Amino acid sequence: MTDDLGVWTLVRRSASLKGGKPVVIVGASRIQVGFHPDVFAALTGIHPAVLAIDGSSPISVLEDLISDPTFKGNIICSLSPHCLVDGLESAEKSDKWVKKYRKQSRSFLVWTHLFAFFQGLFVFLYKNLTPVKIWSHLMERKWPHLPYIIMRSDRFRLADYSKVDLTKLRAAREKRERQIHSEVRPLTKKQFFERIKRIDKMAEQLENKDGQLVFIRFPSTGIIRKLEQETWPKKTFWDVFADGTRAITIHFEDYPSLSGFHCPDGSHLDIKDAARFTRELVTIFSEKGFEPWKN
Repeated sequence: MTDDLGVWTLVRRSASLKGGKPVVIVGASRIQVGFHPDVFAALTGIHPAVLAIDGSSPISVLEDLISDPTFKGNIICSLSPHCLVDGLESAEKSDKWVKKYRKQSRSFLVWTHLFAFFQGLFVFLYKNLTPVKIWSHLMERKWPHLPYIIMRSDRFRLADYSKVDLTKLRAAREKRERQIHSEVRPLTKKQFFERIKRIDKMAEQLENKDGQLVFIRFPSTGIIRKLEQETWPKKTFWDVFADGTRAITIHFEDYPSLSGFHCPDGSHLDIKDAARFTRELVTIFSEKGFEPWKN
């Protein structure tokens, strides 16, 4: 399935319409491939709603959920150092999707349901397997490349890195990461503390609705981790953030059970490790007092 505003909108609406105390997954691609909803559901009885948006800050989505009077649940949010301290929030895809979600029409919802249904039936709706693409491959006597990351209808992404040239992928990822670091517009110290207060206020608002907010720093390894630590040292940013919020915070390097994972591309977990990582997280959730499945 192809990810877009329409598919995200369906899941977003379901998060507000669900009864009980739903659990919502927010963040970017690291949690979208690294947090396995089936494993979480098997251990807790709750299937989470995945609202993570690839390559985008979660701040706008958090505020939209928490300010929504119809949403009364819990949020698990992946927070990368870039999203925590970068100042370009208004340019984020998540900010644009939230604004469009609030203005959605009935016709848009109907079309989205239909398109999602047909995507599940016809593989050629995948952009690299359209009839034109397939014909082009046949003319060149090549077999079409199947994606190494597949998105399910619940927006969880299964990443199988055995299906991709890791040398090329790592090179592309590192190039992109270096570009991100070169273009970063960090918040001033004052702005950084204002953001911490803003996030803590959201945690307070969710608590007032009998919900909990959990922030997770998902693993990165190799050159990607080295670049992140050089630009956004954990001690200077994450640790200060963790001390300044009432929300539960979990950094992978602070827990032996989370720190031994390898990211094939330096930034994301493979599907095989996503299941084990999620199991370890549930154990830590219980230790931290985050157990929405008991309510």
